[in-house]
Amino acid sequence: MPEGFGFTEAREKSVALTAIFYTALVIFAPMVTYSVSKTFIYDGLMGMDNQTSTTAAAVPAVVAVHVVLVFFLIAAYREDKRPPIKKD
Repeated sequence: MPEGFGFTEAREKSVALTAIFYTALVIFAPMVTYSVSKTFIYDGLMGMDNQTSTTAAAVPAVVAVHVVLVFFLIAAYREDKRPPIKKD
């Protein structure tokens, strides 16, 4: 990259690690939320039937995806506002 854009290897690495972290969260957070809420809350505590608990467990999973996306947008906004890392 040209020097005028303010990109360095350290900044590119930081951006890549942030993207990998939030990608993993978008994949695993809804799966864990769905499984835990279905197994322990809806099937275990509430005693719902299988079809109802499946539908009900999807709601927290969708909420988890949206929460992760909001945190990603906040992180991306903050990453954009950081001053460029000087390379000596």
